[in-house]
Amino acid sequence: GGGGGGGGGGGGEASDSDITISFRPKMPLMAAETVQLVLGEFESSIDFIERSVQSIPQGAFACASWSEALKQLTLTLGSDIAADQQVTVLLPATAGLRRIAPAGPPAQPPALEEAPAPPAAAPPALTEEERKARAAAKRAQFLAQQQQEQQQQQQQPPPN
Repeated sequence: GGGGGGGGGGGGEASDSDITISFRPKMPLMAAETVQLVLGEFESSIDFIERSVQSIPQGAFACASWSEALKQLTLTLGSDIAADQQVTVLLPATAGLRRIAPAGPPAQPPALEEAPAPPAAAPPALTEEERKARAAAKRAQFLAQQQQEQQQQQQQPPPN
């Protein structure tokens, strides 16, 4: 038997939205069996059945269908696949399945170290402790003054 010819590389036909899925089954798969893959980060505007699925090995998969409700891709085998044999299926962009664009960067807790330092010219803000200490000092001063005044009043002899 002659070796199969190598497939020619498509010059930029494969756009970013073509989806390639590779996996290695843990058990042999028979032709006409189906493999279900849940792809949570993909979406399609409609459920579809794609009959022009390219695969490695050639003909490993006959067709692929998508259920948007289940986020599930069902691949129907076109030929038997041995266990632990790497298989790859390529879904053309025309199938309509696409990766969901992430909504902005992943949410990370804000890093406290990165807070900009206050400009050197500004006086440092009082911490809660300093504020309390100053208030206490003022109060102590005020009480001391009052005590002195009371003592002075007591020292005066009572008027006759």
